[in-house]
Amino acid sequence: MPGAALGPLIFQGTCYATLVEWWCEHQLFPHLQAGQVVILDNAAFHRKDKLRAILALKGCTLLPLPPYSPDLNPIEHLWNTLKTHIALDINTYPSFQHKVDAAFL
Repeated sequence: MPGAALGPLIFQGTCYATLVEWWCEHQLFPHLQAGQVVILDNAAFHRKDKLRAILALKGCTLLPLPPYSPDLNPIEHLWNTLKTHIALDINTYPSFQHKVDAAFL
């Protein structure tokens, strides 16, 4: 389906390794095809060996980005603007989910 998100997951709280691995296995994995590459940032909670093992079951590979460097990754400026917009918009939307949806529209 054009424009559909692959394996979306929105949650409130702290992101940790088990959550990312659950998302990879249960939300993203069903949408992948052999030979595809999954790119993740270099967050400490991305246990790359475990994620590589999950992806390998589908014939996919993991490509971690280099350490954070906004000068080398212009999308970081967009994410910063988006996160600030969501954080400052307190009363317009009834839930965090609605804020995120509106920010991407």
